[in-house]
Amino acid sequence: MLKQRIITALVLVGFLALTFYFLPMQSLQGIFAIVILLAAKEWAKLSLVKTEINQWLYALALGVFVYYCERFVSESFNLIFLQIMTLVWASIIIYLLFVIKRIPKQTALSLPWLIAGIFVLTAAYFALSQLLIKFDDNRLLLFLLIAVVWVTDSGAYLVGKTIGKHKFSPVVSPGKTWQGVAGGVILSGIYGFFIAPYFEPYFIDWSPWAFVLLILIASWFSVFGDLLESVIKRQSGYKDSGKILPGHGGILDRIDSMLSYTPVIV
Repeated sequence: MLKQRIITALVLVGFLALTFYFLPMQSLQGIFAIVILLAAKEWAKLSLVKTEINQWLYALALGVFVYYCERFVSESFNLIFLQIMTLVWASIIIYLLFVIKRIPKQTALSLPWLIAGIFVLTAAYFALSQLLIKFDDNRLLLFLLIAVVWVTDSGAYLVGKTIGKHKFSPVVSPGKTWQGVAGGVILSGIYGFFIAPYFEPYFIDWSPWAFVLLILIASWFSVFGDLLESVIKRQSGYKDSGKILPGHGGILDRIDSMLSYTPVIV
């Protein structure tokens, strides 16, 4: 299982590196769109849309919604939408940490989850597109920003396994600890300090410490994309969102942290 996970991870990193450096912007946006559509199909499955054809219809509907928003809605409105989604994610953080007490098992279609998926996945696509537009002349920077999520996840896993004691969200994800999450966020801050000089030309009032603070905040938010998917999986009874990635599960299992991270970083 571990060997399979490592092989899949290496293939994904290689694929990302090639696409980030060699594809034109529109083609890369198309890959972002495909990833979001596959995630939408899996979101529909976790929302207990029973048949695969209906899951794909949900993904198609989301794709049409994103297309018309991107084509006919102004860029300034999209940025306001991402700001609103950042506030929504802040509310989700409060809910996951302090409000939720139990996760009831669901057996019927969940309309609230389907509606939530439209906003969450649309925001992630718009955020990735904005980052691509901003850093299209230097794709390395886009890669470095996305890597914050991987650094946070890796740090949280390693620190949690080593010294983790106090449960972070025992109802939602019993395996996560406060020590692990803190380790992941702190490691992302250290990483942010080292990549900060590369981003100086893109900021008018440049402060490397403000950039590090931005990375710390965004990495903290990234933890809760993973937790939100854990809630929907526990309610629906699925262990993974899909089987498309051997050893890793589905697309949604790999990008869950990006869902909350990308609106914040934009």
